[in-house]
Amino acid sequence: MFEKGRKELVVQTYQMCVLMLFNHANKLTFAEIQKLTNIGEAELTRHLLSLAHPDVKILRKNPNNKSMAPDHQFMYNTKYESNLYRVKVPLLSAKVSVVSGSGKDEKGVSAGVLEARKNLVEASVVRVMKSRKTLNHNNLIAEVLKQLSSRFSIEPSFIKKRIESLIDREYMERDKEDRRLYHYLA
Repeated sequence: MFEKGRKELVVQTYQMCVLMLFNHANKLTFAEIQKLTNIGEAELTRHLLSLAHPDVKILRKNPNNKSMAPDHQFMYNTKYESNLYRVKVPLLSAKVSVVSGSGKDEKGVSAGVLEARKNLVEASVVRVMKSRKTLNHNNLIAEVLKQLSSRFSIEPSFIKKRIESLIDREYMERDKEDRRLYHYLA
């Protein structure tokens, strides 16, 4: 219950577990919350920071920063206000990388999907080059973006890496005089 009235909070399970603790206490430290919920440190940090985020402020954090230490305190914010009755509390994203062994890159795309996208980009580059035989870099990037934009969002740097891979495997080559011009090799 908040001073400005009732709100329906749409939260994750761990966030609800944390909020339920404040039915019996006004102030809890990170260490106390972790002991009471038995949630892993990284996961608990993510959920607590989501609840104490400046856009949400259902919990107040002392000190008010992004770092987390066992003695950092959390208080239930009775002065919380929102124009909406039903408030969805977003969860901060976990930053994972392929190197971490989780099988996901920075944007959360699984390794299998990333491999499929590599193949689609390379197939698109080969199709364009097969029909045009010779094409400059910018036009090739534009054609591939046009072909694949309806399937997934793609960065030009990703296309450039796939072009380099095709050059290494001798599907195409750079022009001897103009390095921004590509030739298709049959």
